[in-house]
Amino acid sequence: MSDKLPDQESRQIKLLTLASGDLWAGAEAVVHQIAAGLLGNPSIRHTVALLNHGRLETLCSQAGIDTRVIDESRHGFPAILAKLVAICRAVKPDIIHAHRYKENLLAAIAAMACGRPRLITTVHGLSEGMNSTFKGMMKSALNRFLMRRMFDMTVAVSNDIAISLSERSGVPSKRLATIVNGIDVHNGFPKKTRTLGDTFTIGSAGRLFPVKDFSIMVDIARMTCAARTKARFVLAGDGPEKDAILHRIRTNGLEDHFTLLGHVDDMQDFYAGLDIYINTSIHEGIPMTVLEAMARRIPVVAFAVGGLNEIVSHGHDGYLVQHRDAGEFSQYLIELIDDRDRLQRFGDNAGSTVHKRFSTTRMTESYCSAYVRLLGTRS
Repeated sequence: MSDKLPDQESRQIKLLTLASGDLWAGAEAVVHQIAAGLLGNPSIRHTVALLNHGRLETLCSQAGIDTRVIDESRHGFPAILAKLVAICRAVKPDIIHAHRYKENLLAAIAAMACGRPRLITTVHGLSEGMNSTFKGMMKSALNRFLMRRMFDMTVAVSNDIAISLSERSGVPSKRLATIVNGIDVHNGFPKKTRTLGDTFTIGSAGRLFPVKDFSIMVDIARMTCAARTKARFVLAGDGPEKDAILHRIRTNGLEDHFTLLGHVDDMQDFYAGLDIYINTSIHEGIPMTVLEAMARRIPVVAFAVGGLNEIVSHGHDGYLVQHRDAGEFSQYLIELIDDRDRLQRFGDNAGSTVHKRFSTTRMTESYCSAYVRLLGTRS
């Protein structure tokens, strides 16, 4: 299928991306990668609207992308909506691409006030405990309604999420697409060589939210460090679970073996210090941090949940732990600590996996095709 519409020779596709842009996480990384991938594309005029100042705003602005910020810390929902409508009326987007729940609602309402552009949303992961409260259940139900009735396309970042959206959320298959995340694989990712006398560093990164279950990472660290005293664990990120994780570290006497780094701006240095990357989430889509680690030839050990099954090949570029068992997880780490040849082989295979299957170019081309399909079905 051609990526050009019959009338595209005379006009650009006007795309407005709407995202939170608060803490740097998977959704923000994907928005940045798409925006970077669209730079220089003469067929698309791209504007990014964010609800927070932060790293995403800085990166997009520095790249020369038209970036607008509606600071949600200073405005309530009605004011945010009014400012978004003003942006839409100025930009006159053909498509609004929203990310996450609040942004979906804002996009759906704003679209009715500015010529009804096509609506697309990307689902980066399943509900992060939203159904545990009445408010959360209402929020989740509203989001499902929006995807079923208001949005012209819903993109899942993994096949696992796509199945869930179809079977559990009722999103029509004709308006559902799967586009896996990608990263820039054209930059070199040097990995330092290590000697047997070095401290062995195992790390993870992400929002400190319950769905990430970093509490079990502390249990894994306790078992691993008891068996291999040179093992050290580091965790980059911030969020509401920070105090609980820190308490668990102290309770287990791991202060000298487990470091909470907080928010990290320079992730290059973070990855450069790792021997193994781990993921302990209860559910994941296609986590950008896992892709970033693998691109740097760092093997991954993770629980076999969600989209991780679509990235990591067990026994080839890492290990997938089938049961939610800290002891089993720890044993895989110990195997890699003890076998440096296997560690190196898995790391090399991880780099090859990302370069072949998860590039920014491939992801951006898929989104461009999705945008064209959306406008091609305009009534």
